[in-house]
Amino acid sequence: MTEFVYREVSSFDFSNAPTYRKTSPLDKSQVETAAKKQDVVSIINGLEETRNTAGPGDKIITGVKGERYVIKEANFGDLYEEDPSNPSRYISKNVILALSLSENTEIRLLGVRSSERIKEDLLFNG
Repeated sequence: MTEFVYREVSSFDFSNAPTYRKTSPLDKSQVETAAKKQDVVSIINGLEETRNTAGPGDKIITGVKGERYVIKEANFGDLYEEDPSNPSRYISKNVILALSLSENTEIRLLGVRSSERIKEDLLFNG
């Protein structure tokens, strides 16, 4: 049986970690601003994948596969900015830090998504 050791993300040293940024842009034609409260449903391959509610001013994003998701109006500006080289699209503001771990390390990411932030905890094989 594999034994796992729990480590908080804060226990890793990210001081020299390289940063990466999502490079695929979001075309402004993929972004709709909700005028009123409405259900947003993603149907992929004929099956309902997700169902969310958008409020007035929230952004409804349509992905390349037709998936639709909601970003609250207050959060959109924290996540995206207009692309300075092409004003017809948005680019992500999010950056990540990456660490190189030993090849004998198993990582399991446990994510809890909320409208305020994403919290990630790591479990790895000790």
